[in-house]
Amino acid sequence: MSISEQYRELRGGELLHYTHTDNLKGIVNADCIIYSQHMLDQLNIQNTHITDSNSNSIDRRKGYDKYVFLIFSESHPLIYRKQCEGVPIDSISIDISILDVPGVKIADRIATDNRVILYTVQEALIKLDIANAKNERINDRDIWDIVKKYEILVPNHIDLKEFQYKG
Repeated sequence: MSISEQYRELRGGELLHYTHTDNLKGIVNADCIIYSQHMLDQLNIQNTHITDSNSNSIDRRKGYDKYVFLIFSESHPLIYRKQCEGVPIDSISIDISILDVPGVKIADRIATDNRVILYTVQEALIKLDIANAKNERINDRDIWDIVKKYEILVPNHIDLKEFQYKG
């Protein structure tokens, strides 16, 4: 059984990528690829950030700009904060099979946190509470406050023709 199928059994098949609403048309009308910030820069493609300049700077310094970020839950703290701030954001559903792509990492908290630990997908299955990392709140607040912060880092880009979640 593939690693993504193990995740699918534990928590379902959908992951989420959030982007500024202004970016959706470009993603869908262009080549249906979600690029990392590093690749956007190399391709000279403009995009609107949902994160602030401090977060973008940390991403560049730590090399996270070479990844596309996904989350397990729409209750992720950044998404909640941006919705409260009125930032126009939308999600794109990504199939969990993206976890089979080489180089994918899972962060045990918001990746810009100095205490973050990045796990391989296999390590995360063993060390993190993946079963509770889903897009529905669980009753145990202590567990929920941890798992809602997990982030998935996919290297370079995501081709939606291959990985868009179809439900």
